[in-house]
Amino acid sequence: MGKYKIQTPKGLFLTLKEAGDAFGVTKDMIRQRIKNKRKKDFYYSNIRIRKFDDTRKSIENRKRATQLEEYNHYERTGDACNIPQEPRYGVTSDGMVFNFETCRWLTISKPKGKVLYFRVNIKNTVYYLHRLLAEAFCPNLNNDPWVLHEDDIKTNNSLDNLFWGTELDNSLDRFKNKKKRNS
Repeated sequence: MGKYKIQTPKGLFLTLKEAGDAFGVTKDMIRQRIKNKRKKDFYYSNIRIRKFDDTRKSIENRKRATQLEEYNHYERTGDACNIPQEPRYGVTSDGMVFNFETCRWLTISKPKGKVLYFRVNIKNTVYYLHRLLAEAFCPNLNNDPWVLHEDDIKTNNSLDNLFWGTELDNSLDRFKNKKKRNS
């Protein structure tokens, strides 16, 4: 049997026993009346009984609390950082993006077609995951505009593989890595 909130002129009761004691009936009498009614909200003499439909909500709340605790663990260990452009979102060093408002992890879109990078959609704006990671965890001492992959594998977003560079650095790095692949 689900949880009930019993609202009466004498007050609010959270258990059938409390309501039964207040009205001089047994909790079994109230329980029997509840079983016979299929509605969420009904009256038993002058007792208004409302059934909670919180099972789905409580599961969602527990799931959100677990996800928030998981993000907080990343933050405590120094493996999480807020996204500078979107202060209500955070990114972990593993490449997971967290929404603080909904307390949920965002879905990372896999590379497909011509787009060869992992991306995440935040408020209808697409961000490349490697750029979010670099902005959060890799220092950009020279204010370089490009985020480069050391091994030129665009899906390898480990922090060891990302660095800041210029367009020239990107071309040289690409040429160097192509030479390695061909030999």
